[in-house]
Amino acid sequence: MNKYHFSQKVVDQFFEHDYQDRGMIKWQGFYLSDHTVAIKKQRYKNKHVAKIKNPQTIALIKQRLYYAMKNNYEVTIQLNELDSELKPIEVSGQI
Repeated sequence: MNKYHFSQKVVDQFFEHDYQDRGMIKWQGFYLSDHTVAIKKQRYKNKHVAKIKNPQTIALIKQRLYYAMKNNYEVTIQLNELDSELKPIEVSGQI
């Protein structure tokens, strides 16, 4: 048997005057580790997106590759992909 008896008036008074909700602070401990990893990856990606170079036209690519081949220069090509660390993939070498 329950020896405590609360009236609705007592409950209402408690929530109106005594209880202070901490808002979103109480939810911060409920993030899953997978979620925090995804958030970190997204922040990293947003931070490093500026390192992706603008795409070039086919004509400009052909011209630069021909010039590099003729003069025995090394070229670096940035693929339109990101690696596991969300960095743009680049391939370097001579033609």
